[in-house]
Amino acid sequence: YRGDLLPGFYVPDAPDFERWLDDERLRLRARAADAAWTLAGRLEGERDPDGAARWARWACALTPDDEQAVGRLIALLARSGDRAAAIRAYSGLEERLRREYDVAPSVESRQLVDAVRQGAVAVSARAPPPRYEMPDDEALPAPPATRQYIAVFPFAVHGDQSAAYLHE
Repeated sequence: YRGDLLPGFYVPDAPDFERWLDDERLRLRARAADAAWTLAGRLEGERDPDGAARWARWACALTPDDEQAVGRLIALLARSGDRAAAIRAYSGLEERLRREYDVAPSVESRQLVDAVRQGAVAVSARAPPPRYEMPDDEALPAPPATRQYIAVFPFAVHGDQSAAYLHE
C-alpha cells in the first residue's frame, strides 16, 4: 500500500462513481492497516519490538482517527518498555482530537496512559531494550522496509486463456 487509490482522479457528473471511489479508498486503507497490525503482532511475538512498533505506527498513520488503534500502539510500546514513546503516541492523539474535533480522548485511553505513566503495564521480559525513533509527522509514512521484493512485468497470454485476466 503506497497511498490512496487514484488520488486526484475526478469524473464530472458521476456522484455514484465518486461514492464508490471514496468507499474503495477507505476499504483499501483499512485492509492495509489490518495487515500492518497482523505483522506488528507477529513481530511482537517474535520478540522484535522495534519492527512491531514500526508497523503499528504505520497502521495508526493509515487510520489517524481510530482511537482504539492508537490505544493498541500505546500498549504495544509500553509492553516493549518504551514508555516515553507510548506517552508521545497518547499526546499526539490528544492533540489531534482537540485540534480536529474539539474533544478529549476517551476514559479508556486516559486510563491506559495513566497505567503507562505509573509503570503498571507489564513489560515483556524477553524483549530487548527499545531503540529511540523520531516521532512521525502527520504525513503518511512510507511502509517499513522489508526484505522481500516482487517484480511484475507486462506479459502476453498465449495458448490457454484461463489466465488472460492477468494481462489486464
